[in-house]
Amino acid sequence: MKKLLFNGILFYSTNISSQINPKDSTVQVVAYWSKLEKQSYNISYDKIKNNDTISREIMKYEVDIKVIDSTKNSYTSEWLYKNFTIDTDNELVKKLTAISNDISVTIKKDDLGAFIEIVN
Repeated sequence: MKKLLFNGILFYSTNISSQINPKDSTVQVVAYWSKLEKQSYNISYDKIKNNDTISREIMKYEVDIKVIDSTKNSYTSEWLYKNFTIDTDNELVKKLTAISNDISVTIKKDDLGAFIEIVN
């Protein structure tokens, strides 16, 4: 009974946090996939201007990631960005988004996913 009480006190006195820090919510992709394996992701970006939910930009797009080469110390993956949609009043952002559609970027990373170079 004392052990149960001690564990209960320890559990409630411990400060537990399970949320990520939104200011540093980057993602690292380490491709432990087979050569020529492909994964597709839907990505959305929501930007609220001046803490006003009426004034916001929403961007959505898809990315296909395919491992095209793999060695013991590195791997090369192709990232195809497609199907961009953006909800904004900024015409420049709309034009830049339109030319970004169907762009392929070949990236070389080390075995832990750290960036080495852009190949193309």
